[in-house]
Amino acid sequence: MASIGFHFWKIGAWFRISNEEAREAAVPALFVVSTVVFAGISGKLIYDKVKAGIDSQLDEDKCKHKFYYSREQKADNKGECSNNDNDGVSGKEPEDKEPEQMLSLKTVVTSTKESVTFLATNVLRLGGVLVIFGPKGVGKSTLTMMLGLAIAEGELCDVLPVDDVVKQSPQIVFYYDLEMVDSQMKARYGNKPELLPENLKWKYKLFNSVYDWLDDVEYQTSSSRLNENATIIIDNITKCGTGLTQPDVVTKMTKRINTMQTEAEKRGIHLSFVFVAHTTQLEQKDKPISTNDLAGSANLGNFPDAIVGVSRTKIEKHILAKVFNNRNYPEPGKVLLLENLGTSPNLSFGRKDWVEEGKVLPNKNGKTISYSCHLKGCANPVHNGHKKKYTDEQVEEFDRLVNEEKYTYKEAEEKVGMPYQTYQKRRKPLLEEGTIE
Repeated sequence: MASIGFHFWKIGAWFRISNEEAREAAVPALFVVSTVVFAGISGKLIYDKVKAGIDSQLDEDKCKHKFYYSREQKADNKGECSNNDNDGVSGKEPEDKEPEQMLSLKTVVTSTKESVTFLATNVLRLGGVLVIFGPKGVGKSTLTMMLGLAIAEGELCDVLPVDDVVKQSPQIVFYYDLEMVDSQMKARYGNKPELLPENLKWKYKLFNSVYDWLDDVEYQTSSSRLNENATIIIDNITKCGTGLTQPDVVTKMTKRINTMQTEAEKRGIHLSFVFVAHTTQLEQKDKPISTNDLAGSANLGNFPDAIVGVSRTKIEKHILAKVFNNRNYPEPGKVLLLENLGTSPNLSFGRKDWVEEGKVLPNKNGKTISYSCHLKGCANPVHNGHKKKYTDEQVEEFDRLVNEEKYTYKEAEEKVGMPYQTYQKRRKPLLEEGTIE
């Protein structure tokens, strides 16, 4: 730029610009002209360089994706990629890539080997997702804890289907509890603490959102802290903030879980998830339990491999478990009848039998029957005028004491704990059934 300005100065001198005002006007004019000329030349150089780079990139992309072009286009473009190493050999044009042929479904089915591994039950696969839901107080947490204990101990959880399930090695279980505090857990499992495995990790905490909980899961399962298979349980996911009613929140949660599982698999680790959730209704009455009852967004019922619905029955101390979305379910038309075994040694259920759901659903009036009455097909509720419940076994015991042991009615009342009037009322249907003589 200085050189150009100097030349302009010499031209001015050659024309003998002697007027002082002319010289003062010429200097800024020459400076502006020289700046414009310099900017134009620089811009042209930059434009040519950028255009050359873009053209080079386009040619490279065209060569990389050349197999997408038609044969006519390839013929026209032949030689354009001669200097690229797309196939690992300099100067050699890459060979045409033929699309992979589709196999017949029959070939796929006959050549594929079953590779699914299950954890403790065949409703939860290794590295899979399970949702357990039901009304409040029905026993979801008890059932889930039984599943968690079985996984941590490497045993089967036989209150759920276990057909063709092979025992797995014990693995770490992270149990996030959003409902019960330490003292409540002690009341449930404090009788036999020695039966609780060390690799069952438990935490009571309330999270402001699903994302806060996922942050904690990512920390617990990070590469620096976890080097073995693990199962993550959250009880109850529907208490983890209010966002689960929004489909986009559930979608983002699903993506983060899938990402965690994928990253863990790269390290040779499988992460399995168990979600516990409420139903939309406080009580499940006389209609079959459905995934439509699952609280939260509908997306919450779409991403798990299997869903277990838990509900009350009309049978005393019994609940039902119903499995959805699982092709390995052995009895798709029935439900499992589970009995509450109390707290000996720990709070737990015992599996009674596969039953038809309609035959054990609660009555509209909420009245219950005994299990023995259920087996005999009884429909009448077991209670007296004061709505105190008595079993058929008590009636039979009362009858035996009076007729065989020759107890007086008053002595039999004290022994069995049943009023004589109730015995008389309940004895008649049992006589008709032939249960007593």
